[in-house]
Amino acid sequence: MLTAIYVYEPSTVTIRARSPHERAMIRRFDERQPDREALGTATLEPGIYAVLSRGELQIEWGEGRAEAMALGKDEWPDPPALEAGASREQLRGFFDEILKGGEV
Repeated sequence: MLTAIYVYEPSTVTIRARSPHERAMIRRFDERQPDREALGTATLEPGIYAVLSRGELQIEWGEGRAEAMALGKDEWPDPPALEAGASREQLRGFFDEILKGGEV
């Protein structure tokens, strides 16, 4: 399952799996660092993030402003103005790359 998180201002985000044995990986758009574990609580800087998991996730944020949405195979949204110069095609490529190469 692929979930997009749009972070508009620094936000404390908590990601929980519905299954106790679930794992999830997170990556920020245009970041060169490898995926990292997504479950737990973290402060995310403004930007676009993708979370890859095998099952459904529960995502909550305390401080800050963010939104999350589950994405289907062909439902790539228009990019909000969070990443300078990010086009719809670049965002689609980012999400496609996560789906094709990501292992959870």
